[in-house]
Amino acid sequence: MPFKRSVAVSVVSLAVVLAALLAPGVALASATVTSTALTCDSFTASGTSTSPYATVYAYNPDTDLDYFVVVPVVGGNFTGTVTFPVASPGTVFNLEAWGSLAMWTSWDDPNYWDGEAYFDENRSSCAVTAIPALDRTGLALLAGLLAVAGAFAARRGVA
Repeated sequence: MPFKRSVAVSVVSLAVVLAALLAPGVALASATVTSTALTCDSFTASGTSTSPYATVYAYNPDTDLDYFVVVPVVGGNFTGTVTFPVASPGTVFNLEAWGSLAMWTSWDDPNYWDGEAYFDENRSSCAVTAIPALDRTGLALLAGLLAVAGAFAARRGVA
């Protein structure tokens, strides 16, 4: 009897494993990001995935809002851009990209992510850039251009 029991347990275990592997919605769906770009109002991610779709995601903790787009994977590659309202310079976003098993619109959809590897990074949006100061040469050039423009306007009777 122990032999029959162990065979039965082995057959049942094999059936459970096969059912899990072959059932829709449980295939592996990893994504690897090879390039990203973050601006004040968008996040773009490109990379490779073993799934039919990839999700590109951005979360703004200052507003507690998240944004995502689901894009098709073509030939193992994807590129997606998610847009959001303009963020204040220096806002730190949580940026992610993952493989998805189907197009989805709800976090309750079991196909949105299967728990496999994904891209996850926190990064600041659009850094504050200082306007460079004009040096003496720049000021002299600007004054010369204004003088020429004034002379031209006076000649035409516009001044």
